[in-house]
Amino acid sequence: MSENVPANTDLLYRLHDRPTPIKAFLGAIQHVLAAFVGIITPSLIIGGTLGLGEHIPYLLSMSLIVLCH
Repeated sequence: MSENVPANTDLLYRLHDRPTPIKAFLGAIQHVLAAFVGIITPSLIIGGTLGLGEHIPYLLSMSLIVLCH
């Protein structure tokens, strides 16, 4: 394989590059928050549709416990 990479590429990082620790930390936080949205939203929608208003905090807790395991 050739090591010649065009200078005008749109990639921020190549295969063996590493972001700075602060960029990596912010990316990790963004990833965790996106996972929370994907886990919490179905519980809110399904619980609201079924009329489980008083049980929604329990559904959210159980969804987050499943996320941790």
